[in-house]
Amino acid sequence: MAEATKTTRTVTTTEERYTLDLSAQEFSYLKGVIGDLPTGDGDGASRRIWNAMQSPANGDMFEHQGVTYDLKAEYLDASGDRWKFTGARDTSGQPLISCLVEDTSEYQDWSLSRFVETYSYGSGIRRR
Repeated sequence: MAEATKTTRTVTTTEERYTLDLSAQEFSYLKGVIGDLPTGDGDGASRRIWNAMQSPANGDMFEHQGVTYDLKAEYLDASGDRWKFTGARDTSGQPLISCLVEDTSEYQDWSLSRFVETYSYGSGIRRR
């Protein structure tokens, strides 16, 4: 369920901030409403909102199937190949990961789900 909060702090001037907490489905819907690129300017607000949606503020961590992944770390797959998160996300908000060993596009920009489903056999996926 979507939830919005408002905080106010007084410094030299009063500034208000709004935080919007969305489920993955709500995030995907909002991205669909905005489209592929921001439009308008709004004193740069549309660009800042778009950039924030590309890299949500949950920081450098992402939880998938009960496992928390550090989006700044490198990972080794079951074959020992190195993978690194790209900083981008797919339309559902899943972080994308690319193989650092393979040069082909076949191993670039995989969703975390696809990576886990493909390489969680044998020694599995481990942080480098």
